[in-house]
Amino acid sequence: MNRKLLVLNIFLTVSCLGYAAPKDSAYIERQNMLKTGLGQYDVNPAFYGRKYLFSQNELQLGFLHDRQKLAYVEQKGDGCFATRIRTESYIRLSKRSTVWGMASYRTRNTKHIRWNNTADYDLLAPDVTADSVGGDTKNEQYYFRGGYAGSYGRWTIGAEAEFRAEQEYRQRDPRMRGVVSDLNIRLGATREWLSYRWGVALSGNVYRQRNDVKFYNFDGGYSQYLMTGLGENYHRFADNKPDVQYRGGGVGISLQMMPATSQGWLASVSTSEHRYERILVSYNSLPLTTLYHQQIDLMVGWKREGDSDFAIWGEYRWNKRSSDESIVGASSVNVYPVEGTLTMYKYDITDASIHALYGRNGRHPWHLGIDAGYQNRHSSYAYPERKMNVARGYALVKAQRMTSLDDRWKLLTTIYTGYTKKLSSHIVMPYAIMEKSISEMIASNYRFACTDDFQGGVSVRADYQMRGGNTIYFQLAGDVIVSRPENNEQQVVCTLGITF
Repeated sequence: MNRKLLVLNIFLTVSCLGYAAPKDSAYIERQNMLKTGLGQYDVNPAFYGRKYLFSQNELQLGFLHDRQKLAYVEQKGDGCFATRIRTESYIRLSKRSTVWGMASYRTRNTKHIRWNNTADYDLLAPDVTADSVGGDTKNEQYYFRGGYAGSYGRWTIGAEAEFRAEQEYRQRDPRMRGVVSDLNIRLGATREWLSYRWGVALSGNVYRQRNDVKFYNFDGGYSQYLMTGLGENYHRFADNKPDVQYRGGGVGISLQMMPATSQGWLASVSTSEHRYERILVSYNSLPLTTLYHQQIDLMVGWKREGDSDFAIWGEYRWNKRSSDESIVGASSVNVYPVEGTLTMYKYDITDASIHALYGRNGRHPWHLGIDAGYQNRHSSYAYPERKMNVARGYALVKAQRMTSLDDRWKLLTTIYTGYTKKLSSHIVMPYAIMEKSISEMIASNYRFACTDDFQGGVSVRADYQMRGGNTIYFQLAGDVIVSRPENNEQQVVCTLGITF
């Protein structure tokens, strides 16, 4: 990973500032809660090329500090400190064509990760390597994104590519290291018909990770695990030197409908399927497990934009994971034949929600949004039988106001509050045959998955327009989660930036 590539990309992006946009309009439309709340623009590059009317370039430096009293999920740690530098451009070349790009570099130190030695835990769980000790990890991420959209008559065609290179490592035993490359490509098209824009988008993904754990002190008494779900692990191949590769990817398709005017109905449906194979390199590239992701997202609603904004929409999301384990025969000359597979782990998330938003535009725009929903998470392992089910309801209220203090100063204030309530929960575990440390991990994760949470946060951003039209800004945001029983989380984000 070469940092010179990031510096070059930032230089080229900031150098392409040949279009002078109306600064107030560009600022207002990027902070508008209606545009940021509707995700339809982002899944289809043809729609994204029409998301904003005005060009803007931005260079940003940000800091994040997160602290949890106790880890909500032990595999993710109990807090972190991160620093990121990011540059982003969105340039309207003409009324019919748009280009955009982004590059960023991020470092992150995460505290007290346990039962996970694999980068991208949220993506690859439960098929991760783990140990009984854990520790702090460091992470570096390079991210690049670029796209183009152009209109040809009633048609708009768009294409976008994004690439993420990431490494996560620990400098004390057990010394884990995961190196990730992740490429996504999206193609999209829209057509105007009957006062609406109808869109279709296709996406493809290629994913790789090399993951290993090393020890300098072989008498440390560490135990290694190849986790397979709900505390179960593949005992036969667990040892003190796992060398693992993850290979995967997938495809997706989405359909969208949005009004071509300032008001009308909107709808979208998308589906995707991905698979990730875990390969044991140290056992002659043995394919040990295969993780499948299936997802369906639905949305339908109505919006009106103008002097006043109004929108109401509902969303339904379903995500299913299943993991197949290989049935491995006896080895011959270090070759391990795969004689079959069994689907041992299943995990389903169902999330249904309704959203409403109202606001007034003008010199001091303001918006108010309300969200409410229901979520059910169900996971199971075939044998020995393990089950975990948690259902929760949630509600959130968010308010935002933009204030022009004078010709140069602007202030953006955002506040929100929310509550999550456990509705039902159920767990089945073979505690009699489980290791004590694994039982404690499962009990901790389950306890905090069942908590009632109160959330709240405030964000204040101050922008100052310099002579020449460029704007510098400072943003400070704080969030807190208070859970019953006895847990809490605080997060502070500080951002410095300049827009062109």
